Amino acid sequence: MQFWPAIFLAAAVTAFGASPSGERIDDSVALVSQLQAEEWLRVWQKRLSLEDWKVELRIVRSWELKPDTLGNLRWNSTARTATIRVLDPVDYDLPLAKIPRDIEMTIVHELLHLQLSVLPKDSSKKADEERVVTRIAEALMNLDKERPPAPATLSRIGAEAGQ
Repeated sequence: MQFWPAIFLAAAVTAFGASPSGERIDDSVALVSQLQAEEWLRVWQKRLSLEDWKVELRIVRSWELKPDTLGNLRWNSTARTATIRVLDPVDYDLPLAKIPRDIEMTIVHELLHLQLSVLPKDSSKKADEERVVTRIAEALMNLDKERPPAPATLSRIGAEAGQ
């Protein structure tokens, strides 16, 4: 009979909006809004020189993506249009504080695929492309999050170097 309370508890947690990581997600307040995601898209589209593309961004539920994916990209090279779909925060299995950065990372990742879309497709190299795109996206995100030293620090470094 101890089996039933466990099922009830699991159902109650699911029904009341706990994320798989155990933190509560309130559907009435978006953790990452469409507006915020589109702002990241605009920033990274410009940084990656993809302004000549019309890119639509959609936040979608997990069942709209392939299993174990956080996003995807569809594009039309002739029309210079693309659609990026990213996983809805409700479906994430990460601590809440890490979800916004992960969504931004997914946007960067998919834009890098768009940048590479001019190259011939080689399905035998798909895993290699994914690995390289992920590494470049991580590097770009890490560079973006680093803060430049304050001007006083730069002056001190220059003085120490004898400049």
